[in-house]
Amino acid sequence: MESKHHLQPRQSANGRTPSTTSGKAITSLVLGLLSLFGACLTGIPGLIFGIVGLGEINRSRGRVSGRGVAVCGIVFSSLGIAWSAMLLLLLPALLLPAIQAARDEAREQLNQAIEESNSELINSDRGTEALSSARKKFPTQIVNIDYLPEPIEKPDNSKFELIHYKSGANSLAAYVTPSPQDGAKHPAIIWIPGGHHNSIEDVWTPRERSNDQTASAFRKAGIVMMFASTRGGNDNPGKREGFFGEVDDILAAAEHLANLPYVDPAQIYLGGHSTGGTLAMLVGESSDKFRAIFALGPVAYAHSYRGDFIYCDPRNTKEMELRSPIYWLSCVSSPMYVFEGEENGNWDELKKMSDVNLNPNIQFHKVRDHDHFSLISPLTEALAEQLKKGKIRIDDMTSVSLY
Repeated sequence: MESKHHLQPRQSANGRTPSTTSGKAITSLVLGLLSLFGACLTGIPGLIFGIVGLGEINRSRGRVSGRGVAVCGIVFSSLGIAWSAMLLLLLPALLLPAIQAARDEAREQLNQAIEESNSELINSDRGTEALSSARKKFPTQIVNIDYLPEPIEKPDNSKFELIHYKSGANSLAAYVTPSPQDGAKHPAIIWIPGGHHNSIEDVWTPRERSNDQTASAFRKAGIVMMFASTRGGNDNPGKREGFFGEVDDILAAAEHLANLPYVDPAQIYLGGHSTGGTLAMLVGESSDKFRAIFALGPVAYAHSYRGDFIYCDPRNTKEMELRSPIYWLSCVSSPMYVFEGEENGNWDELKKMSDVNLNPNIQFHKVRDHDHFSLISPLTEALAEQLKKGKIRIDDMTSVSLY
């Protein structure tokens, strides 16, 4: 049997039990030093090991040493955390010039490609080819499908009904004002709002007069309204094509609208704002089925959207030509009225088209004292009154300010 002195801790020559250095303190020191030299993720664990190790040393009553090591680990880890935080704050500022330079270079390359493409298109010879036949012969290639489905809202009132119309093999959603049940046939308009117009959303809630994308003046005047979603919009089948296949969808919507029993098929109008105005022009350049077309704030070239609302390759000259109203002005056979406010809008785009236009069916008008958005309400109010009378006199509306 072993004696008791064999079970006692080994003592040093001066009678004290020898201590061991805390492993946590050493780990803290190593991690803290690493955090100072760019290993930013080691600072926080280094701080934790240092605090835990220091507590372990304090509780050991001298059996565990390394207080100084733990303190150094805590200090170095804290400095490393502070250094990492400072780097995270400064990094965007340090990288911003490089990011901005890359963006500027990309923008410059895009602008150069746009100018070269426009130069090619302006100097190209299309002869007397119609836009409708040119589109039919051209198989567009869609390269951008970076968008998500948007569920269609159901109207919660009697102002609109949710219906579906056929465009080719696709069944597409639309809002249409219901029959007034008066036995009469009424004028009707398809209105295309601005922005991402493939989808439709709430058009029954009153909007600010400064930007009424719903063009509610037509509905309030008793004119039947239709808002047609197009391919790839909402939860519709198909892919968005950006001013290409959407032309066919709007034409199909017009066919559906003309067949409603309370609509006068001889008084179908088309209107739109911004991107909706651009699409309205392209539809009007592809068909003569509309009594008149009203395009507010469109652009001459699809390139002018700088890649937005376009799902084909913007570097493809033919793709962009077929999406740009300026090249097909000669195809317009129905009265087309193109408007823009004189302030902060696309008037430069309208002027480009006006300067080359030889078609008497198209008129371009600058509306005084209004901008790209504020002209919608007063202009649609004036148009609605004239559509009710079946006679359009545009000069009466643009020779004076609208309010």
